[in-house]
Amino acid sequence: MWITFFLVTIFCFSMSQAVADYCENVLQECLKRPTAWTRCYEDKIMTCKPRGRFMAGIRQLKVDSLQEVDVSPTHEHRVHIPSSALQRSRGNVPEVEVLVVASVINSSHFKLSPRSKGRQIQFHRREGTVFRGSVLSVKAGTLSVNNLQQPIKLIFRHDKEVENGTCVFWAESAMGNGTGYWSTEGCETSNTGNEFICSCNHLSFFAVLVNPQLSVSKSHSETLSYITYIGSALSVVFTFISLIIYICLHRRRPEKTTNLHMQLTGAMLCLHLSFLLSCFSAWLLNEDSPVCLVLGLILHWSLLATFSWTALEGFHLYLLLSRVFNITFRKYLLKLSLVGWDAG
Repeated sequence: MWITFFLVTIFCFSMSQAVADYCENVLQECLKRPTAWTRCYEDKIMTCKPRGRFMAGIRQLKVDSLQEVDVSPTHEHRVHIPSSALQRSRGNVPEVEVLVVASVINSSHFKLSPRSKGRQIQFHRREGTVFRGSVLSVKAGTLSVNNLQQPIKLIFRHDKEVENGTCVFWAESAMGNGTGYWSTEGCETSNTGNEFICSCNHLSFFAVLVNPQLSVSKSHSETLSYITYIGSALSVVFTFISLIIYICLHRRRPEKTTNLHMQLTGAMLCLHLSFLLSCFSAWLLNEDSPVCLVLGLILHWSLLATFSWTALEGFHLYLLLSRVFNITFRKYLLKLSLVGWDAG
Protein backbone atom coordinates (compact mmCIF):
# COMPACT_ATOMS: atom_id res chain seq x y z
CA MET A 1 0.00 0.00 0.00
CA TRP A 2 2.75 2.44 0.94
CA ILE A 3 4.64 1.58 -2.20
CA THR A 4 1.56 2.31 -4.31
CA PHE A 5 1.02 5.65 -2.54
CA PHE A 6 4.69 6.55 -3.03
CA LEU A 7 4.54 5.70 -6.76
CA VAL A 8 1.34 7.69 -7.20
CA THR A 9 2.92 10.70 -5.45
CA ILE A 10 5.98 10.55 -7.67
CA PHE A 11 3.79 10.24 -10.75
CA CYS A 12 1.64 13.23 -9.79
CA PHE A 13 4.71 15.33 -8.99
CA SER A 14 6.34 14.46 -12.29
CA MET A 15 3.12 15.27 -14.16
CA SER A 16 2.82 18.65 -12.41
CA GLN A 17 6.42 19.43 -13.27
CA ALA A 18 5.80 18.47 -16.89
CA VAL A 19 2.74 20.72 -17.03
CA ALA A 20 4.71 23.59 -15.46
CA ASP A 21 7.41 23.17 -18.11
CA TYR A 22 5.00 24.04 -20.91
CA CYS A 23 5.43 27.56 -22.26
CA GLU A 24 1.76 28.38 -21.76
CA ASN A 25 2.13 27.81 -17.99
CA VAL A 26 5.37 29.73 -17.41
CA LEU A 27 3.64 33.03 -16.64
CA GLN A 28 1.28 31.58 -14.03
CA GLU A 29 4.12 29.70 -12.33
CA CYS A 30 6.33 32.78 -12.13
CA LEU A 31 3.50 35.00 -10.85
CA LYS A 32 3.28 32.79 -7.73
CA ARG A 33 6.73 33.92 -6.65
CA PRO A 34 6.89 36.75 -4.07
CA THR A 35 9.92 38.37 -5.71
CA ALA A 36 10.32 39.83 -9.20
CA TRP A 37 8.47 37.48 -11.53
CA THR A 38 9.92 39.06 -14.68
CA ARG A 39 13.33 37.48 -14.14
CA CYS A 40 11.71 34.09 -13.60
CA TYR A 41 9.73 34.55 -16.81
CA GLU A 42 12.80 35.50 -18.86
CA ASP A 43 14.66 32.42 -17.63
CA LYS A 44 11.89 29.85 -17.99
CA ILE A 45 10.50 31.07 -21.31
CA MET A 46 13.86 30.14 -22.87
CA THR A 47 13.77 26.56 -21.58
CA CYS A 48 10.07 25.75 -21.72
CA LYS A 49 8.49 23.19 -24.02
CA PRO A 50 5.85 24.09 -26.61
CA ARG A 51 2.66 22.08 -26.13
CA GLY A 52 1.84 22.27 -29.81
CA ARG A 53 3.18 23.69 -33.01
CA PHE A 54 1.41 27.01 -32.53
CA MET A 55 1.18 28.79 -29.17
CA ALA A 56 -1.14 31.76 -28.63
CA GLY A 57 0.90 34.89 -28.03
CA ILE A 58 4.24 33.06 -27.90
CA ARG A 59 6.69 32.56 -30.73
CA GLN A 60 9.92 30.54 -30.48
CA LEU A 61 12.48 30.49 -33.27
CA LYS A 62 15.91 28.94 -33.65
CA VAL A 63 17.68 31.41 -35.93
CA ASP A 64 21.08 32.03 -37.45
CA SER A 65 22.85 34.71 -35.43
CA LEU A 66 24.68 35.94 -38.53
CA GLN A 67 21.42 37.10 -40.07
CA GLU A 68 18.72 39.49 -38.93
CA VAL A 69 15.34 38.05 -38.00
CA ASP A 70 11.67 39.05 -37.79
CA VAL A 71 9.45 37.47 -35.13
CA SER A 72 5.67 37.94 -34.90
CA PRO A 73 3.99 36.48 -31.80
CA THR A 74 0.64 37.94 -32.99
CA HIS A 75 -0.57 39.71 -36.11
CA GLU A 76 -0.48 43.01 -34.16
CA HIS A 77 3.10 42.68 -32.88
CA ARG A 78 6.33 42.22 -34.76
CA VAL A 79 9.99 42.34 -33.71
CA HIS A 80 12.98 42.97 -35.95
CA ILE A 81 16.31 41.98 -34.38
CA PRO A 82 19.59 42.83 -36.16
CA SER A 83 22.37 40.27 -36.42
CA SER A 84 24.63 42.29 -34.10
CA ALA A 85 22.14 41.83 -31.25
CA LEU A 86 21.87 38.09 -31.91
CA GLN A 87 25.64 37.67 -31.93
CA ARG A 88 25.98 39.51 -28.65
CA SER A 89 23.24 37.41 -27.06
CA ARG A 90 25.12 34.14 -27.64
CA GLY A 91 28.40 35.42 -26.18
CA ASN A 92 31.40 33.14 -26.76
CA VAL A 93 29.33 30.03 -27.51
CA PRO A 94 30.58 28.41 -30.72
CA GLU A 95 27.06 27.57 -31.87
CA VAL A 96 25.81 29.94 -34.52
CA GLU A 97 22.12 29.32 -33.89
CA VAL A 98 20.34 31.35 -31.22
CA LEU A 99 16.93 30.83 -29.65
CA VAL A 100 14.65 33.86 -29.92
CA VAL A 101 11.39 34.05 -27.96
CA ALA A 102 8.80 36.80 -28.36
CA SER A 103 5.60 36.74 -26.33
CA VAL A 104 2.70 39.02 -25.46
CA ILE A 105 1.71 39.47 -21.79
CA ASN A 106 -1.24 41.26 -20.23
CA SER A 107 -0.20 44.58 -18.70
CA SER A 108 -2.23 43.96 -15.52
CA HIS A 109 0.61 41.78 -14.21
CA PHE A 110 2.98 44.77 -14.10
CA LYS A 111 2.57 46.61 -10.80
CA LEU A 112 3.77 50.21 -10.62
CA SER A 113 6.01 51.24 -7.74
CA PRO A 114 5.77 54.61 -5.94
CA ARG A 115 7.62 57.47 -7.56
CA SER A 116 11.35 57.34 -6.94
CA LYS A 117 13.30 60.27 -5.52
CA GLY A 118 16.01 60.14 -8.17
CA ARG A 119 15.87 62.95 -10.71
CA GLN A 120 17.17 60.77 -13.56
CA ILE A 121 14.54 58.09 -12.92
CA GLN A 122 11.74 60.65 -12.70
CA PHE A 123 12.80 62.16 -16.02
CA HIS A 124 12.62 58.83 -17.91
CA ARG A 125 9.61 57.48 -16.03
CA ARG A 126 6.26 57.63 -17.83
CA GLU A 127 2.74 56.96 -16.67
CA GLY A 128 -0.23 56.34 -18.91
CA THR A 129 -2.46 53.65 -20.35
CA VAL A 130 -0.81 50.63 -21.95
CA PHE A 131 -2.10 50.39 -25.52
CA ARG A 132 -4.54 47.47 -25.75
CA GLY A 133 -3.13 46.18 -22.45
CA SER A 134 -0.41 44.29 -24.32
CA VAL A 135 3.24 44.05 -23.28
CA LEU A 136 5.72 42.57 -25.73
CA SER A 137 8.50 40.47 -24.20
CA VAL A 138 11.61 39.79 -26.29
CA LYS A 139 14.42 37.47 -25.25
CA ALA A 140 17.34 36.08 -27.27
CA GLY A 141 20.25 33.81 -26.40
CA THR A 142 21.73 33.39 -22.96
CA LEU A 143 23.22 36.84 -22.30
CA SER A 144 21.55 40.19 -21.67
CA VAL A 145 21.57 42.56 -24.62
CA ASN A 146 21.84 46.33 -24.14
CA ASN A 147 23.57 49.46 -25.47
CA LEU A 148 23.26 48.29 -29.06
CA GLN A 149 24.55 50.39 -31.94
CA GLN A 150 21.87 48.95 -34.23
CA PRO A 151 18.53 49.27 -32.41
CA ILE A 152 15.91 46.57 -32.17
CA LYS A 153 12.64 47.57 -33.82
CA LEU A 154 9.33 46.64 -32.24
CA ILE A 155 6.17 47.24 -34.25
CA PHE A 156 2.78 47.74 -32.57
CA ARG A 157 -0.08 47.91 -35.05
CA HIS A 158 -2.81 50.38 -34.06
CA ASP A 159 -4.80 50.99 -37.29
CA LYS A 160 -5.34 54.68 -36.44
CA GLU A 161 -7.13 53.90 -33.15
CA VAL A 162 -4.91 56.44 -31.39
CA GLU A 163 -2.79 59.28 -32.72
CA ASN A 164 -0.05 59.60 -30.11
CA GLY A 165 1.89 57.02 -28.15
CA THR A 166 5.22 56.62 -26.36
CA CYS A 167 7.43 53.54 -26.48
CA VAL A 168 8.52 52.35 -23.05
CA PHE A 169 10.10 49.33 -21.40
CA TRP A 170 9.62 47.80 -17.96
CA ALA A 171 12.29 48.72 -15.41
CA GLU A 172 12.27 46.90 -12.08
CA SER A 173 12.45 48.96 -8.92
CA ALA A 174 15.33 48.59 -6.50
CA MET A 175 12.98 47.38 -3.73
CA GLY A 176 12.92 43.86 -5.17
CA ASN A 177 9.20 43.35 -4.50
CA GLY A 178 8.20 42.76 -8.11
CA THR A 179 7.13 46.35 -8.79
CA GLY A 180 8.65 48.75 -11.30
CA TYR A 181 7.90 51.57 -13.69
CA TRP A 182 7.67 52.31 -17.42
CA SER A 183 10.76 54.06 -18.74
CA THR A 184 11.68 55.62 -22.10
CA GLU A 185 15.45 55.35 -21.61
CA GLY A 186 17.10 53.94 -24.72
CA CYS A 187 13.87 53.92 -26.76
CA GLU A 188 12.61 56.19 -29.52
CA THR A 189 9.09 56.34 -30.95
CA SER A 190 7.90 56.85 -34.52
CA ASN A 191 4.37 56.62 -35.92
CA THR A 192 3.69 55.62 -39.52
CA GLY A 193 -0.04 56.23 -39.26
CA ASN A 194 -0.94 52.57 -38.78
CA GLU A 195 1.93 51.37 -36.60
CA PHE A 196 4.01 52.51 -33.65
CA ILE A 197 7.67 51.67 -34.30
CA CYS A 198 9.86 51.48 -31.20
CA SER A 199 13.62 51.63 -31.75
CA CYS A 200 15.33 50.41 -28.57
CA ASN A 201 18.94 49.56 -27.79
CA HIS A 202 18.18 46.60 -25.50
CA LEU A 203 15.89 43.60 -24.97
CA SER A 204 13.21 43.68 -22.28
CA PHE A 205 9.44 43.98 -21.79
CA PHE A 206 8.10 46.67 -24.12
CA ALA A 207 4.81 48.51 -24.47
CA VAL A 208 3.28 51.67 -25.90
CA LEU A 209 1.71 54.18 -23.53
CA VAL A 210 -1.12 56.31 -24.87
CA ASN A 211 -2.13 59.60 -23.27
CA PRO A 212 1.12 59.81 -21.29
CA GLN A 213 1.25 62.39 -18.50
CA LEU A 214 4.50 63.78 -19.84
CA SER A 215 4.68 63.93 -23.61
CA VAL A 216 7.34 66.63 -24.04
CA SER A 217 10.53 65.34 -25.63
CA LYS A 218 13.83 65.61 -23.83
CA SER A 219 15.16 68.35 -26.11
CA HIS A 220 11.99 70.43 -25.74
CA SER A 221 11.98 69.93 -21.97
CA GLU A 222 15.58 71.08 -21.65
CA THR A 223 14.91 74.08 -23.90
CA LEU A 224 11.94 75.15 -21.80
CA SER A 225 14.01 74.75 -18.62
CA TYR A 226 16.80 76.94 -20.01
CA ILE A 227 14.28 79.60 -21.05
CA THR A 228 12.82 79.55 -17.53
CA TYR A 229 16.22 79.91 -15.87
CA ILE A 230 17.32 82.72 -18.18
CA GLY A 231 14.03 84.58 -17.73
CA SER A 232 14.22 84.30 -13.94
CA ALA A 233 17.85 85.45 -13.92
CA LEU A 234 16.96 88.51 -16.03
CA SER A 235 14.05 89.22 -13.71
CA VAL A 236 16.42 89.17 -10.74
CA VAL A 237 18.78 91.63 -12.43
CA PHE A 238 16.12 94.13 -13.49
CA THR A 239 14.21 93.83 -10.21
CA PHE A 240 17.42 94.59 -8.33
CA ILE A 241 18.04 97.65 -10.55
CA SER A 242 14.49 98.84 -9.94
CA LEU A 243 14.95 98.45 -6.20
CA ILE A 244 18.13 100.56 -6.29
CA ILE A 245 16.31 103.28 -8.27
CA TYR A 246 13.43 103.38 -5.77
CA ILE A 247 15.87 103.58 -2.85
CA CYS A 248 17.64 106.56 -4.45
CA LEU A 249 14.31 108.30 -5.15
CA HIS A 250 13.14 107.69 -1.61
CA ARG A 251 16.31 109.22 -0.18
CA ARG A 252 15.91 112.38 -2.26
CA ARG A 253 12.20 112.78 -1.65
CA PRO A 254 10.53 110.44 0.86
CA GLU A 255 7.01 109.53 -0.23
CA LYS A 256 4.57 106.85 0.79
CA THR A 257 4.03 105.72 -2.78
CA THR A 258 7.75 105.25 -3.38
CA ASN A 259 8.00 103.27 -0.15
CA LEU A 260 5.23 100.95 -1.31
CA HIS A 261 7.01 100.46 -4.64
CA MET A 262 10.15 99.51 -2.71
CA GLN A 263 8.28 96.92 -0.65
CA LEU A 264 6.65 95.34 -3.69
CA THR A 265 9.94 95.25 -5.60
CA GLY A 266 11.67 93.65 -2.61
CA ALA A 267 9.01 90.94 -2.44
CA MET A 268 9.40 90.25 -6.17
CA LEU A 269 13.19 90.06 -5.79
CA CYS A 270 12.81 87.49 -3.02
CA LEU A 271 10.38 85.54 -5.22
CA HIS A 272 12.72 85.31 -8.22
CA LEU A 273 15.78 84.51 -6.10
CA SER A 274 14.02 81.77 -4.13
CA PHE A 275 12.67 80.27 -7.37
CA LEU A 276 16.14 80.07 -8.92
CA LEU A 277 17.68 78.65 -5.76
CA SER A 278 14.88 76.08 -5.49
CA CYS A 279 15.46 74.93 -9.08
CA PHE A 280 19.21 74.54 -8.58
CA SER A 281 18.84 72.78 -5.23
CA ALA A 282 16.31 70.31 -6.70
CA TRP A 283 18.78 69.62 -9.52
CA LEU A 284 21.82 69.16 -7.26
CA LEU A 285 20.28 67.71 -4.10
CA ASN A 286 17.62 65.22 -3.10
CA GLU A 287 14.12 66.69 -3.16
CA ASP A 288 13.55 65.63 0.46
CA SER A 289 16.67 67.35 1.76
CA PRO A 290 16.20 70.08 4.42
CA VAL A 291 17.65 72.69 2.06
CA CYS A 292 14.95 72.04 -0.54
CA LEU A 293 12.23 72.13 2.10
CA VAL A 294 13.45 75.47 3.50
CA LEU A 295 13.75 77.00 0.03
CA GLY A 296 10.27 75.74 -0.81
CA LEU A 297 8.87 77.49 2.26
CA ILE A 298 10.70 80.70 1.37
CA LEU A 299 9.38 80.50 -2.19
CA HIS A 300 5.83 80.05 -0.93
CA TRP A 301 6.18 82.97 1.49
CA SER A 302 7.68 85.21 -1.20
CA LEU A 303 4.82 84.44 -3.57
CA LEU A 304 2.21 85.29 -0.94
CA ALA A 305 4.09 88.46 -0.01
CA THR A 306 4.16 89.53 -3.67
CA PHE A 307 0.40 89.03 -3.94
CA SER A 308 -0.15 90.91 -0.69
CA TRP A 309 1.92 93.92 -1.71
CA THR A 310 0.24 93.98 -5.12
CA ALA A 311 -3.14 94.16 -3.37
CA LEU A 312 -1.84 96.88 -1.04
CA GLU A 313 -0.63 98.88 -4.04
CA GLY A 314 -4.17 98.78 -5.40
CA PHE A 315 -5.59 99.76 -2.00
CA HIS A 316 -3.17 102.70 -1.79
CA LEU A 317 -4.12 103.85 -5.28
CA TYR A 318 -7.78 103.74 -4.28
CA LEU A 319 -7.09 105.93 -1.23
CA LEU A 320 -5.13 108.40 -3.34
CA LEU A 321 -8.06 108.82 -5.72
CA SER A 322 -10.84 108.79 -3.12
CA ARG A 323 -9.12 111.13 -0.63
CA VAL A 324 -7.53 113.33 -3.32
CA PHE A 325 -3.92 112.61 -2.25
CA ASN A 326 -4.71 113.32 1.41
CA ILE A 327 -3.85 110.17 3.36
CA THR A 328 -3.47 111.02 7.05
CA PHE A 329 -3.75 107.59 8.73
CA ARG A 330 -1.63 107.18 11.83
CA LYS A 331 1.42 104.94 11.22
CA TYR A 332 0.08 104.18 7.77
CA LEU A 333 3.24 102.61 6.32
CA LEU A 334 3.85 100.50 9.43
CA LYS A 335 0.34 99.02 9.23
CA LEU A 336 0.75 98.29 5.52
CA SER A 337 4.12 96.61 6.17
CA LEU A 338 2.62 94.38 8.87
CA VAL A 339 -0.17 93.32 6.52
CA GLY A 340 2.09 92.89 3.48
CA TRP A 341 4.89 90.84 5.03
CA ASP A 342 2.86 88.99 7.67
CA ALA A 343 0.25 87.93 5.10
CA GLY A 344 3.01 86.13 3.27
